[in-house]
Amino acid sequence: MTPPDALVDLAYAKSLDLMRANRVPNGFLASSEKAYYVGIWSLDVLGSLLASLTGVAGASRTDSILDYLREVAVADPYPVQVLAESEHPDGPRWGMLKPAAEPFQGAEWRNPPHCYHNAGIWPFVGALYVAALAQAGRRADAEAMLVRLAEANRAGQHREWEFREWLHGETGAPHGAAHRSWNACAHLLAYRAVRGGGAHTAVGWN
Repeated sequence: MTPPDALVDLAYAKSLDLMRANRVPNGFLASSEKAYYVGIWSLDVLGSLLASLTGVAGASRTDSILDYLREVAVADPYPVQVLAESEHPDGPRWGMLKPAAEPFQGAEWRNPPHCYHNAGIWPFVGALYVAALAQAGRRADAEAMLVRLAEANRAGQHREWEFREWLHGETGAPHGAAHRSWNACAHLLAYRAVRGGGAHTAVGWN
């Protein structure tokens, strides 16, 4: 049996190995030079942001990641779409999001283009985008995205401040489960990263 400390160190090393394996070299896409991390077929927005925040990506790659995210407008209308581009049933890469499986999902958790996992907007990932911008010294962008993040969390189907699980990637309409604690906690992290105290400073409940 692996001792606990050794297991933690091994997991750290394995995590670094996977991030290096998933790193895409510059020039993978023809439109411009990019450096980011991939999931199954497309930009892994969450993975790329975490790589930036933890320092795995390094300063130069972080700049490339953030430049690319701005280039493909993942924060329009709100931060951020979890894929840089949505997949379509008639496209060549409709592998993970299988139309045959969709009828077995509830209406709020299906994956047509710009919905849920298929380039839907996830505010908790948007909060990490805000924090990554702030950490990279892009203060004006971070402040602007913090406002958009607040607007996303304020959106609701029945009332304001429903902290919805996800929003439509084009219209920004709120969907999924309401009152997600991960949205609220991530928003606190983003707020601290932009407005002071640092992302790791205790917030306090009094």
